[in-house]
Amino acid sequence: LTARLDTLSDSTSQHVHELEELDRVKRNMETCAATLVEAANWSAAVREANSKFAAGALPEAAERLAAMQHSEEVLRSMPESAERRRTLAQLRDQLEVLLKPKLLQALQKERVASLRQYVDMYRQLDRLDVFQSEYCRARPAQLHRYWFTFSGHDDFASWLPAFHEQVLGMILEERRRCAEIFGAGAVNAVVVEIITETITPITPSFVGRLRGTGTTSLPVAVELFTETMSFLRQALGYLDSSCTAELVRV
Repeated sequence: LTARLDTLSDSTSQHVHELEELDRVKRNMETCAATLVEAANWSAAVREANSKFAAGALPEAAERLAAMQHSEEVLRSMPESAERRRTLAQLRDQLEVLLKPKLLQALQKERVASLRQYVDMYRQLDRLDVFQSEYCRARPAQLHRYWFTFSGHDDFASWLPAFHEQVLGMILEERRRCAEIFGAGAVNAVVVEIITETITPITPSFVGRLRGTGTTSLPVAVELFTETMSFLRQALGYLDSSCTAELVRV
């Protein structure tokens, strides 16, 4: 009986080994088939991307580049991997060059719906940070125009609260817009970047106005300090506490 059990065990082990080997061969064949499919997909995607560029169909070109990225990752261990990466990088650069003037026009029109498609395209390019930077640089333009309406005839201490009200209004509006464009999770970071782009360019003229509007007078200095601290408290109240340190640095 023991001998028969040993024979049966040996036979079972052999069958298990054969099944494991068949499974390994099956998985290798599936991997090979998937690689061949992705190789064909890559070639087709390159042709289609070039066709979309020629037709000026940039959203469709971005979709093709996203498909190429997937194929490039699957084919990374295959020959000519470096050439595929170069091709993909060149096409991404080409699309970004074509997108930029259109993006700047869309930013001027300020239509959230039209900006969403650019978010999608830049995300497909894995360059959403480029879109975000352009967005944040463009948003303070109206505030900067308002800032430079100040003249030497104005009393800066009386004029500054109105500017701060404009900035606070922008923060509230941008919280809404950024949630629609970038998603709720990105709101605080994008709004802080917009505030930075708002304040940094006007800092030298702010200092100049402080020096030129009688701020050597203690009451005026106290008034401006109090107003600025009040503005900062309100601005911080519109943002998540994690943004406090970054905004204070601004």
